[in-house]
Amino acid sequence: PLDAQVFSLWADDKDNLHELRISVTATEGLYKGIPLVFEIHIPHKDDAMYPNHQPEVNLVSGYKIIHPNINHDGNTCLGYRRENPWKATMGLKTVAWSILGVLHCPNADNAQEGCKDIAKLMRENVSKFEDAVRKGLQGKTCFDKSWPSADAMKKLAKSVGKPSSKAYFIA
Repeated sequence: PLDAQVFSLWADDKDNLHELRISVTATEGLYKGIPLVFEIHIPHKDDAMYPNHQPEVNLVSGYKIIHPNINHDGNTCLGYRRENPWKATMGLKTVAWSILGVLHCPNADNAQEGCKDIAKLMRENVSKFEDAVRKGLQGKTCFDKSWPSADAMKKLAKSVGKPSSKAYFIA
C-alpha cells in the first residue's frame, strides 16, 4: 500500500477515473516536506489506452519547482521513455513511486522538455544546482523565471491540494 504520510491519490469526480490527482510529499532531498500535487491523466481513447500506454503526469497549476524532470509548465518526465519503458504490468503505484523517486533523486540525464539548462547545471555543478533549487524555493527568480516559495506551495496544498468533499479516494 501507499504510505498515507507521503501519498494521497483521488479522483475529484468518481464518474471520471481517467483524471486523478495525487499529493506527494518528499521525505528527503531538496523538496522534503513540500506537498506537491500532480494531475494524472489516464489514456482511454483509441489505441493509446491504459494500461498499455503510460499516464501523463503534470504538476497542478500554481506549483513550480526547479527540477530537471519537471518543467516550468508542470510537465513531468518519470523516466519511462529510455531506460525503463512503460509496461502494461505497471500501475498507479508505480506512477506514485516514480514521482517520489524523481523528487528524491532528480535525473539530469533524462531531462524533461524545457529543462535542458537545469539538467546541464545539475550535471556540471551539483552544488550550484542545489543552490538554485533553494533560491527557487525561497520564491526568487532563477533561470529567468519566477518560482513560488515553498511556503506558498504549502498554502496552495491546503486549497487546491485537498480533495473535494465529493472526491473518490483511491489511496
